[in-house]
Amino acid sequence: MTNIALKVVKKLRKKRGGFTLVALSVYFAIFSILFFILTSIFASSLESQIESESLSSVEHDGRFLLLRLSKDIQRAQNILSPSSTGSTSGALELSINSENYIYKLASGNLILEKNAEENQLNNFNTTISNLNLLRLGNVNGKNTLTISFTIESKT
Repeated sequence: MTNIALKVVKKLRKKRGGFTLVALSVYFAIFSILFFILTSIFASSLESQIESESLSSVEHDGRFLLLRLSKDIQRAQNILSPSSTGSTSGALELSINSENYIYKLASGNLILEKNAEENQLNNFNTTISNLNLLRLGNVNGKNTLTISFTIESKT
């Protein structure tokens, strides 16, 4: 090789470098900060979604249970429990078309027992507690009760 060619090769070797340790450290620091920020945003949105789904599940179950109880009380020919005006009970027993409907709590679930068959009425994401029924009497020939219960989300 000629002397000029050797000089060009040496210059090319000197210019061929890479990243310095400082540049790599700055890159990783910026990347780590961005990764942390994006992870925090994702976690926050996921938590928000779970909370929203839980609230929706609780509201849906509350509306469904009150509607179901209300319709069955309206259809009932007789309320067997709570039995008399002013009495309270933790379960509701109705007679509808000669069949007994029993609403009761079991392991955090509202259960409807009808014809020796039990059906869970609340969603698997919710628990029901503090079921309390107060019989007010028959106002204008209609069975009247005050119903209270607590619904909580499992998540």
